[in-house]
Amino acid sequence: MHLKLRDLSLFIAIILLVGCSSQPEVEVPDHIKELENLTVYPANPEPKMEIELIPEQTFGSTNEVLIGKLGSLGADSSGRVFIEDTDKKHIHVFAPDGSHITQFGREGRGPGEYRTIDILGTSKNRLFVNDPFRRRLSIYSLDSLNLLADHNMTPKFKSRREGLAHHSIGQLLQMDSDTYLAGFAPTIQRDPDSPRFNADSLYRKYYLLDNNGQFISEKIFEQRYLTFLFAQIKGETRSTAFRFMGLPLLTVSDNEHIYSALSTDFLIKVRDSTGNYQRAFYYPVPKRTFTREEALNYVDMDYHRSVIRNAVSADLPEYWHLLHSMKSDDKNRLWVSMVVEDQEVLQWWVLDKAGKLLARFTWPRSRSIEEIKDGYLYANETDDETGVAEIVRYRIDMQSM
Repeated sequence: MHLKLRDLSLFIAIILLVGCSSQPEVEVPDHIKELENLTVYPANPEPKMEIELIPEQTFGSTNEVLIGKLGSLGADSSGRVFIEDTDKKHIHVFAPDGSHITQFGREGRGPGEYRTIDILGTSKNRLFVNDPFRRRLSIYSLDSLNLLADHNMTPKFKSRREGLAHHSIGQLLQMDSDTYLAGFAPTIQRDPDSPRFNADSLYRKYYLLDNNGQFISEKIFEQRYLTFLFAQIKGETRSTAFRFMGLPLLTVSDNEHIYSALSTDFLIKVRDSTGNYQRAFYYPVPKRTFTREEALNYVDMDYHRSVIRNAVSADLPEYWHLLHSMKSDDKNRLWVSMVVEDQEVLQWWVLDKAGKLLARFTWPRSRSIEEIKDGYLYANETDDETGVAEIVRYRIDMQSM
């Protein structure tokens, strides 16, 4: 497959956002000041590097292969790309030049069959594929693409773990080839009249598991999970966890550091591979004042609109959330996307492992960044002319200013 002319404009350069000295000072909140080993950076620092993302190749449906819906993806060190077809439960394998090599997997209950697919990535000549629904981890050889093992990741003796009653795995991240970070989310009870009501205080609890789903640690840390907004409407309690109420962000770097944040602040905490808090860094970026009217403009469903419209004003946030997503690459850099007033784009910050700003650029929300590896960025996009989804590989060019 070849790149369309629409992509050539990206060769020019991605807009670099230059720091502005007129940005007002923002005071650091007390709950952030109290953190140990906290580094506070300027609210709007100047980037050290220019960044250009150069489109080189597309991956997706061909004349011979039709992919239903693109899902998760991974790339290996040779440049091959593994793409999930969420409709047919296939994993498609593409060569670096975009040609289709093969496919494997299908829907089912047997070995190498899936109900849902989450491609975790590649490591040590292995491809790791998680089935969140069946809580099963599949390991493939990158040489032969043969299935090497299927592991049941339903944690053994979960019921014996204190505080894990009514919890299930909601997140599985690969630490190394033998260790996984598992986040257990509680069953949500949103009825305030229920004795098990918990929607006002939800936390995801993290443990380390081995390949066989065995616990190899006690709880190593926990993170605020979802924050619900409630409203009373004609005697009925309605609630929804809106993004603007705050969402957890988490990623694991190649050197097995765990980075966590809440979308409400540009505050990132760093933990070691066993979950011990090490340090944190904070950018006091000014926030936009939240308004009920603006929130209603971004919501389509009548149920959700009714919650926003009827919620008590004191329960609404004072400011819009700042962060949208967070990823790490194989050079132990963090890529953090931030919400801006223009809802069509995100502002991406590329940080070094200490949290210092390297580069900054704007990027369309419609071009979802999925993977950053070996000097390339892979984005899930829709062709403007055909309406067909495809994965586009960009070469990352970062130069000192």
